[in-house]
Amino acid sequence: GGLTVKFSGSAGLATTSATTDSNGNFDLLTTASQLGEVDANVIDVWGNQASASTTLMVMPPEVSLNAISLGNGEWQFVGSVSGMDVADDTVQLSGLASATVTPNANGSFSVTVYLGSDDPIGSEYASATDVWGQTGSQQSYTFC
Repeated sequence: GGLTVKFSGSAGLATTSATTDSNGNFDLLTTASQLGEVDANVIDVWGNQASASTTLMVMPPEVSLNAISLGNGEWQFVGSVSGMDVADDTVQLSGLASATVTPNANGSFSVTVYLGSDDPIGSEYASATDVWGQTGSQQSYTFC
């Protein structure tokens, strides 16, 4: 026990070391500045070295989209975002209307827009982007 495990790599960890317990185990709770490689390296008192590497990655967020007519040409676009830390994501709407909205802690969002008609023709599109800059699949709502 008591060995220092040093971390490096492209993920830019805020904490770069951890100490092993008497069984050789360690925990590291930290933040990363970006997705990417994380390398771990430890050297024992006899100079023996052990290394491991992994890639820090998360799936991009997914979004759902629906529309509710409020009358007089006004529409509310509602939906939800799924993924990690959804309250930090951004939802971009495009098509008949353009808007940017941030989901709440459970991933729900809504935005009200004026489309000028209670029976619009066309589609609205939504995509979500996470804090890592990853954008998930675009979803659409088609007015019929």
